[in-house]
Amino acid sequence: MKNLIMFFVLVMVMVFSNYEVSYSQEVETGNFYFLVGTEGNERAIMYLHVVGERAYGSYYTKNQSIYNKYFFNTGDRLSGSFDGRNLKLSYRDDNGKERTITGTLSGDIVFSGKHNSKNVNLSLANTPVNSARIIEEDYDNKFIFNVRALNNIDYYGSSEIAYLDENIIIFKKLISWGYLDTYSINTGKKIEMKDFISNLNDRNLLALLRKKVLEYASNNDDNYDEYNYNDETYYSFDDDEYNNYQFLITPKDIIFCKYYIDRYETVSIYLNFTFEELKPFIKRGSPLDYLFN
Repeated sequence: MKNLIMFFVLVMVMVFSNYEVSYSQEVETGNFYFLVGTEGNERAIMYLHVVGERAYGSYYTKNQSIYNKYFFNTGDRLSGSFDGRNLKLSYRDDNGKERTITGTLSGDIVFSGKHNSKNVNLSLANTPVNSARIIEEDYDNKFIFNVRALNNIDYYGSSEIAYLDENIIIFKKLISWGYLDTYSINTGKKIEMKDFISNLNDRNLLALLRKKVLEYASNNDDNYDEYNYNDETYYSFDDDEYNNYQFLITPKDIIFCKYYIDRYETVSIYLNFTFEELKPFIKRGSPLDYLFN
């Protein structure tokens, strides 16, 4: 009887051990790097995510922004592979032609390569946060930082870091539609539009918003008719979770992203505002005030 019990215990241990092994194989680990340097004579910035052999992210120079313009999916982003030494990334330009960024990433995190024909040299940014550990499970990413305030944030659904500087960080989340969350690096507090815009109902700001919406519609909607855009939720910064504007910051501008949920699909528009255009409406001393000075 004793031998039978021991045999049963041994079988159960083997079963649970195999379960844990198979579960752990579903979890991939990797790293995020915030890299800065030059492309030719221009300043260059890369937000690079490496998970397993996959690599993806965004890349900016003075004259070019390479990022996923459709924030609720990952189909158009800068992406490729990393084999432990060689980094190969590709994207499609505005004409649909495939372009590449290729080179080597050393153990001390120095990238040396080419963007098409231009030389690119990048290294870790000299900022409070310039890297993070990525743990990916079922396409959900958890980022582990060396800053305690950020590790207290709920990262459920986060797919990537869309923006980072010395003060703030923006996560792009992939839940049933895209979502962008901005946090202070020092405090870990979430930053919303009302925290940095003086008055969301400012008549001049809303007039600028209306102008941007109609410009976007005329440039991006093949069936454009001004009367299709008579829904007033387009022209106000609604607090409704399903109709409000979110925002993404790039080194060049701020993009307001509106996700409008109708009965059949998620309608989305992307409005680019320069820092200069928004400067008159920014709350002095706000978490994003530094971007406009």
